[in-house]
Amino acid sequence: MELDYTSRRVIRELCMNARIPVRRLAANIGCSRSTAISRIKFVEKSVGLHYTIEPDLTKLGLNFAYFIAVKLRRELPEKQIVALLSKSDIPQFAAFCKGEFDMLLFAVARNHIDYIRWAFAFRSALSEDIISWKASHLVFARLGFFPLNDRTIEYSSLPSQHKKLLVELNRNSRQTFRALAKRLGTTVAYVRYHFNLLLKTGCIKRFTAVMQKPAKPIHLVHFRYYTYQADHEAVSKQDRTLIKTEEEFQVPNTYIFVVETSGASDGFDWTTADDMKSAYAGLHAAERLYHGYLRTESAVITKVIYGLWPIRSVDLEAVYDTSSWEEEPVSQQ
Repeated sequence: MELDYTSRRVIRELCMNARIPVRRLAANIGCSRSTAISRIKFVEKSVGLHYTIEPDLTKLGLNFAYFIAVKLRRELPEKQIVALLSKSDIPQFAAFCKGEFDMLLFAVARNHIDYIRWAFAFRSALSEDIISWKASHLVFARLGFFPLNDRTIEYSSLPSQHKKLLVELNRNSRQTFRALAKRLGTTVAYVRYHFNLLLKTGCIKRFTAVMQKPAKPIHLVHFRYYTYQADHEAVSKQDRTLIKTEEEFQVPNTYIFVVETSGASDGFDWTTADDMKSAYAGLHAAERLYHGYLRTESAVITKVIYGLWPIRSVDLEAVYDTSSWEEEPVSQQ
């Protein structure tokens, strides 16, 4: 999908701050207010913008997150998988894939035991169909997020009034205070007050937008396995240059996820491309950079069956966490 410069700028502004006023958006882009309004409506429809929040999982009491690669014996009915996933607040995302694994899952939990209980129930229900289950624990998120489902927020450790407001913002973070007040059956003053209190908790990293009609058709996901060398961080900084190299205001970003994990793998990346050749060219460039010390397992997403596409166009210089392992991760707003 080809988008003009103004449309790409509008998408970038909304992904960076879904609550940005139209006047400020127009000023940032250098267009009239009427043009901004029409372009917002256009991109909402053309790329399926869904306004939501990028959460800080730990501030919500969700201290454990997992990327899971599942290999299946056969193709399973979508309804069967969705029915199983819908029984719990732990799974957030599921997609069918084609490649070295057949399904990608993302799950969050308050503690490891809750995750284990859910994984046991899910795997037991599909015991005859699962060949392998490789779960990687999220330890360092540099880029990317999956929107949470409402049930997960409702079961979070927040006060009840904050949960209700957060659920509404999760469903549509661009709602006005008046619209929020109407949906919550309260006053605008009440909403403003608790909105400010909610922001102070730090549980919202960003009001953002995700594209449910991605502008690029290929979505390559891969898990990384390193043979760590003494110069790993130095090479990783070169890798970061590859990650951040893209066209101005590109929609979407080439890299949607860059996270470091433990357990089954050492990292997880999600990239977008116009074609398979370009997608794998980027993956092979990263593999060459590590001179044989990086092995990957990859697959192409064929269909999202649970949760939302996490596809965005963000300013990587502002959003990408460049913290060293030897430092505390930097939360960039």
